[in-house]
Amino acid sequence: TGDSEQGIVPCLTRAQLASMGLNTASISGMNLLADDACVPLTAMIHDATAHLDVGQQRLNLTIPQAFMSNRARGYIPPELWDPGINAGLLNYNFSGNSVQNRIG
Repeated sequence: TGDSEQGIVPCLTRAQLASMGLNTASISGMNLLADDACVPLTAMIHDATAHLDVGQQRLNLTIPQAFMSNRARGYIPPELWDPGINAGLLNYNFSGNSVQNRIG
């Protein structure tokens, strides 16, 4: 974050913006910056807003949908996939019934 006349302003890298689901290629001037360059969000994206709620320790970002990546909800990029573990599942059901009739 950086200080300005507006107070505390979030300053994010290109990787951080991409991890939040932004299409960084759609942001003009973004490809001219170094990968680790700090980008003031509201200066790079028109109509974007940032609000820090100190009491809740929460940063609320509002970004126009045109700058978001077009991905299905819940999409996880393949580079973040976990190879998993060797495992197996076993399930069984047992049901029985016994009837004895005694006459006599």
